[in-house]
Amino acid sequence: MWFKDLPPHIMNMLPYRKDIFHDKLKRLDRSKPSWTVVAHLYKDGYMYIHPTQTRIITVREAARLQSFPDRFRFMGARIHQFKQVGNAVPPLLAKAIALEILKGLE
Repeated sequence: MWFKDLPPHIMNMLPYRKDIFHDKLKRLDRSKPSWTVVAHLYKDGYMYIHPTQTRIITVREAARLQSFPDRFRFMGARIHQFKQVGNAVPPLLAKAIALEILKGLE
C-alpha cells in the first residue's frame, strides 16, 4: 500500500501533500528487495511499513535490510540509531568492494 492508494478520508488525516508525497506509507514486500534505507528514516518512518504488521520497521529490522548481523549494536537514542543505519554502507557491500580491491592489488 502506498499513500496514493489510501481512501481519501484517510489520506486527508495525514500531514502529507497529495501531489508530491507518493512515496509515503510504502509497505515492504517480502518477495522483493527493499528500497534504499535512508538516514531520515528516524523522522519519516512511514516510508517503511512492516510487510505483515501495521507499524513501521524497527532499528533492528532496518539494520537487517542493510545486512548488519543481529549481534551488531547501535548506540544512542533511537533517532541516532536510525541515522547510523541509514548513513552506513551495508556491510556485505563493503566486503564485496574490499574483496575486489584486494584482487586488483594481487
